Amino acid sequence: MDIRINAKGHGNQEKMDDFYKKRISDKLKKYIFVKVVDVDVVQNSDRECQVGISVLQERGNKIYASSSDAIEHIAFVDALKKIKRQLERYKEIHYKSSHKNTTS
Repeated sequence: MDIRINAKGHGNQEKMDDFYKKRISDKLKKYIFVKVVDVDVVQNSDRECQVGISVLQERGNKIYASSSDAIEHIAFVDALKKIKRQLERYKEIHYKSSHKNTTS
């Protein structure tokens, strides 16, 4: 899985890169079909941080989730939860759907 972080002008770029990459790889490592993860961190003018995460899968379309909060970590965790829900749905449909594999 390739993880790319885009946070221009972030005050602590190196620590943030390491933390986000470790956290994303820990949370998404069970999804073997995930190929590329892009994270965009933007500080809005009203002191709110927006974190957007897009995931390119082996098959299918790119999925995207974003979240905004005054605290960057909360926005990141919320966006990651949204991505995980979408990946679980994708996994259920494409990889282990029990209703498609039953014989009657």
